[in-house]
Amino acid sequence: MLIDILWGQLACPATVSGLCPQPPLLRFSLVQKDSRTVKRRCTMYSEWRSLLFVIQNDQGHMSVLHSYPENVGREVANAVVRPLVSTYGGESILKTDKEVKWTMEVLCYGLKLPLEGETVKLCVDVYTDWIMALVSPKDSIPQPIIREPNLYVQSILKHLQNLFEPRAEDVPHV
Repeated sequence: MLIDILWGQLACPATVSGLCPQPPLLRFSLVQKDSRTVKRRCTMYSEWRSLLFVIQNDQGHMSVLHSYPENVGREVANAVVRPLVSTYGGESILKTDKEVKWTMEVLCYGLKLPLEGETVKLCVDVYTDWIMALVSPKDSIPQPIIREPNLYVQSILKHLQNLFEPRAEDVPHV
């Protein structure tokens, strides 16, 4: 016999991050050993295993530039990131939500480039500057990010996953 008990609003890490659509259930399996004894086994976190599929199939770290040949993406990323870095200390050149989102697509791709180039470092520099909108906004941070920092930082964190993806040159040859 299986009894499901909703245990309030448990602090599920997946719920906090928005991946868990509902709080986890506190689940007890009641196993009858004999007519008088009932053994309870708690499987509170069993639903969280299903999140593995959701996390692995999330495409939030992919850019539209991943569809183009590698040289096209590299040139676009180089061309876009350099003016952003040159405006540090001054006002951001990005004014609209559309400009910021398009630029983030390019930065997302730039984080996937080979590590020996300067582009990856510059993309990380731009994103770390933009993440600061959560604590202390500066003029170099675009206004759409300052207005809605949580929304943009969630995307930035997904894009930063590309830093930890294996590169083609990192794969051992067998």
